[in-house]
Amino acid sequence: MAGNLYLQHLSAGLHLAGAHGATSFPDVKGHTFYRTGAVAISTAQSRFAGEGAAYFPGGVNDLIKCDAHADFGVVGSALAISFSMYPLAYPVGQDVRLIMIGTNGSTGSFFVAIRPSGSVYFGIAASGTSATGSAAGAVALNAWNDVIFTVTGGYGQLFVNRALIGGQASQSMPSAGGSKRVQIGGDNSG
Repeated sequence: MAGNLYLQHLSAGLHLAGAHGATSFPDVKGHTFYRTGAVAISTAQSRFAGEGAAYFPGGVNDLIKCDAHADFGVVGSALAISFSMYPLAYPVGQDVRLIMIGTNGSTGSFFVAIRPSGSVYFGIAASGTSATGSAAGAVALNAWNDVIFTVTGGYGQLFVNRALIGGQASQSMPSAGGSKRVQIGGDNSG
């Protein structure tokens, strides 16, 4: 990634190039991501050659976390999150936040979530969430799905497998700067 023009703007990059069953998740930007629950690297489910995937057994507490850091604070009006997922089942009974920056119930936080219908959406993790419209079944089961979410100048867009599935013309950004934590995985607090 040394030749990547955007590397200086990247806050974290987890390629999961560790050994099968490993429980440490190296970040190309040097942040310490750690697990709670039973998350481990699986090289059996590799999205890209030479890299693994994080395997989440499905428990509410199966998460990868990074403690609060200024790199995850809100700076300016742009934000992007990109990841690949291979869901074996959709959530049952409630939405699950796949990635959350900040804390639950805070206007200073942001998340990307999946609904029991298989649609993905994003928003501020506080009451009155401002989220995209999204089509049911946007994320396919038993297949790799590439998800990209961006906010630039107040306009949020969500793409699944390079197709635009939703947008929000007046997407608010997290309301406070400073350090934020990052959680990846089974947070169903939403």
